Amino acid sequence: MIFIYRVGYCFFLLGIIFLIPFVRKVREGFFKRWGLISRLRKKGDTWDKSDQRYWFHFSSAGEFEQTLPILEKLKEAKPACRIVLTYFSPSATKALASEISRRNKASLLIPWDFADFSPFDLPFKVSSFIDCLKPSAFVAINREIWPEILWQCSKRQIPCYLFAAHFSQKIEKRWNFYRPFAEKLRFIGTVDDHSAHFLKEASSSFLVETLGDPRSERVLGRRSQFQKDTPWKSFFGKNPLWIGASLWDQDLKVLIPGLVAAKEACPQLRIVIVPHEPSEKRILHWQEILKENGIPVRRWSHWLKAPDSHSPLLIDQVGLLAELYSVASVVFVGGSFKARVHNVLEPIAYACPVITGPQISNSSEAVELSRQGLLKVVRDSQEFEKTLTELLLSPSTREALSTKSYDFLLSRQGASSRYLKILLSQ
Repeated sequence: MIFIYRVGYCFFLLGIIFLIPFVRKVREGFFKRWGLISRLRKKGDTWDKSDQRYWFHFSSAGEFEQTLPILEKLKEAKPACRIVLTYFSPSATKALASEISRRNKASLLIPWDFADFSPFDLPFKVSSFIDCLKPSAFVAINREIWPEILWQCSKRQIPCYLFAAHFSQKIEKRWNFYRPFAEKLRFIGTVDDHSAHFLKEASSSFLVETLGDPRSERVLGRRSQFQKDTPWKSFFGKNPLWIGASLWDQDLKVLIPGLVAAKEACPQLRIVIVPHEPSEKRILHWQEILKENGIPVRRWSHWLKAPDSHSPLLIDQVGLLAELYSVASVVFVGGSFKARVHNVLEPIAYACPVITGPQISNSSEAVELSRQGLLKVVRDSQEFEKTLTELLLSPSTREALSTKSYDFLLSRQGASSRYLKILLSQ
């Protein structure tokens, strides 16, 4: 099976190489992996050879959020250990840089010792990485099952874990390919009972337990650590504020008609639109579209130089969402009209009622919140307009919804300690 995978992965790399001239993220992810072993070796030479080393791997920025609470608990329990992070997507680079900046400003410990792109999943690349690092354990987050990594770790008897795993029905259909490699995992901790049940049904050899999602602790911790007052907050006053968070083109297309109608029903409404990827091309395009539809936005960077208390805003910087949530009345979380909803827990941590589109199966929390009626899922512009208007015109409804959602978040704390117990006891 590993031979078939290796052949298939080589064809995958050929496809990636073809895309390099056309896709910036592919280009960045490909070329920045070169020199990985040299960078790791240079860093490792500064560590004591007796230090235990833990290797955590995640895909992108969202999975990084799940990883952080476990890293903090591990550093508390074993301050002398070395923690190495690898990631697949270039998006994680920005998330790591933002986290380092926030922690430095707050004089907080950075709970990892090295972070870089993951090695290409080729035998000689993975083997070289592992031989250089010599990890005590390998931990993958969510669904980051890379067969060559698991194969090479298994050969060296390095225990492997999958933490914060979540399997939607779409993912379940592709599981048979990964199952032979996943059987090399010593333990799988899931965020929900559905995922645990699926894995147990898939193979009796899996040691599986529902341990919860560490992201709940992450968003609560981030609020307490990084919430601050900034001069611009005074310009938002007491008028209701709607935030479209981490939006894609597909989200904006659906939201615009509903926003226009909601603005007519609630003239004092303040609108803030946050693209998931605020490239200059996207910012200029969205400015034009919004103006054509009667929403003449100001760019955030321009607004800061001359703030006012009424203009709709288009955020052209990254790393502002948490601060914006602290002044929001209602939040729409994007990705949910594209393919995958983004983080619904962070606005809830700031007591914001949350609306999403229909694509939420990738998030177990979003599914559960929807089931309990705490997440408002809309399927088109008309439903969005109706839901937003109802929330804007009824402060008591907003408050009740945000309170119940926040209580849901509080009830899901403690996952990181459970994962740490597994990691240190196996």
